[in-house]
Amino acid sequence: MAKVSSDITESFLSEVSDLLEDARKDVLALKTDPKDTDTLNRLLRNLHTIKGNSRMLGHSTIEKLAHAVEDIYKGVKDGQVKNSDRLVRLVFFVADKIAECVVGIRKRGTDDMNVDLYLQSCDKLAAGELVDVDSIAEQIRREKEDKLQGSEEEDEEDQQISDIQSIRIKISRVNEIISAFDTMITREFRLKHQLDQLRVIEEETDNHELSKIRKQFESDIFALETSIFSVQSQVFDLRMLPISIVLRPFENTIALESMQLGKAVRANIPETDVAIDKIILEQLNDILMHLVRNALDHGIETPEERKAAGKDEQGVISITCKRETKHIELTVSDDGRGIDFEKIRAKASKLYVERADEIKDMGEKELSQFLFMSGFSTKDKVTELSGRGVGLDVVWTNVEKIKGRVRLESTLGKGTSFILHFPLSLSTLQGLFVMSNQDKFLIPSQHIVDVIYRKKSEYVTLQNQTYIKFEGQLVPVFSLSTLFKDHKGGVITDADSILIAEYMEQRIGIVVEQVQQ
Repeated sequence: MAKVSSDITESFLSEVSDLLEDARKDVLALKTDPKDTDTLNRLLRNLHTIKGNSRMLGHSTIEKLAHAVEDIYKGVKDGQVKNSDRLVRLVFFVADKIAECVVGIRKRGTDDMNVDLYLQSCDKLAAGELVDVDSIAEQIRREKEDKLQGSEEEDEEDQQISDIQSIRIKISRVNEIISAFDTMITREFRLKHQLDQLRVIEEETDNHELSKIRKQFESDIFALETSIFSVQSQVFDLRMLPISIVLRPFENTIALESMQLGKAVRANIPETDVAIDKIILEQLNDILMHLVRNALDHGIETPEERKAAGKDEQGVISITCKRETKHIELTVSDDGRGIDFEKIRAKASKLYVERADEIKDMGEKELSQFLFMSGFSTKDKVTELSGRGVGLDVVWTNVEKIKGRVRLESTLGKGTSFILHFPLSLSTLQGLFVMSNQDKFLIPSQHIVDVIYRKKSEYVTLQNQTYIKFEGQLVPVFSLSTLFKDHKGGVITDADSILIAEYMEQRIGIVVEQVQQ
């Protein structure tokens, strides 16, 4: 397992301590009111979170202890285990042991210790057997005495305020600060607009005093803008988490679910130190799960099919990640059967009869759009694993939620790749400002392919639609003014700046007067 950074470990330990304290309160509350389902569900969620996070960071002792208590309260929820005093006492013993593990990680970097007594007792209780809690308490007391007599350092947290090097901040609090920065940036844009007006008045009046004021105003706005974006960037980092938290568990997912399908599949997930916005990370897990399951079910062949095709009997699913300035490119690929685009063409023609002529002339890029449409599947027999033939519309919807885009590349018999492109953070909207008739618009960067320059003589007109040639294709062109109601056209020139935008694998050119970064 790759080394986990100290910041992540400290965050994990702080979270476990907080969740453990909440769990203790919920345990007592449930003893008072056993029918409080909200408290019981919250307790189970917290235990599950402790268990899952411990597993991801390799702290198996805490994982086992949390799992043992979770099993007990699942039994309580199902009515198979009585919520007795004996149960509460045992759970508190386990909670104390988890707290001891937390201190052990902080001091020694590991939670490794003997917890057989706790696990066996929890298993018995979860199975409905009687547990002698008094005997357990006596054994715990003797263990502590033996530990002290052995001159071992007792794991007790005795931290001075001056020793505290980090604090935990709720994500909601960070979001409030980010929102405040967004307001500041909006006001800063207004100041820049006022500066433009001041410059116009200066040019009209040729007033030297006004010129001095304007230059100082401009300098102050620039300094303010630099400071705002610098501090904002540091605040964004508070909400960033390593993408490896999501990627690492997929090695086990691929191994287990390939066995379920009777396939031999190996995961190839290189280590990465890329960190992204927590909000994006939450969406990313579902996106990757759907793509991985799609690859397992639709992409990778059975060992017999692979052998017959001259391939290694063991397939490979790769998940690679690389950072591109302020964006991430994440690729999920397999070396399976690939996509039969002619099969897609046939299925699409059958489903969309009115578009049959159009579909007949479509290339692979256009045909791949159908795979992202709700309910579209080329597989005759759907399975539980691949999502009952829902297709990849879930992926497309969730990628759009994180302001990203996805494209598909596939070669029949060789394999398929899904390339996701999304920002590091959703805290700000990245893009380009474009001008048209003195109005300014922001085009989101996830839809921008390129910005090009074309003369009027290079335009092509077909059936009353204007096109330009771009990367060997004819791309329809529209003026920015025609895309908005009541927006007048701009200045007519001999050549245009054209922004190439893409959505759902469809590209258009947008004619603008000026592009500003």
